[in-house]
Amino acid sequence: MKDKKGLATFVGNNLRSMGLISLLIGASIFLMPPVKTLVLAMFLIALIAVCLRLILGLRRFNK
Repeated sequence: MKDKKGLATFVGNNLRSMGLISLLIGASIFLMPPVKTLVLAMFLIALIAVCLRLILGLRRFNK
């Protein structure tokens, strides 16, 4: 692995995004209970997208 600092930055940014999305899920369910199903679905799709970006992006650093 050549770029260890780049890998750490990439993974850290993606994990930070996942944490922020998780906090927003909890806050939105607490603040907007009538539309919690729709909000939960939207945030879960965003969370899955970040996970996929993380998994697919790790291939760049595996050389």
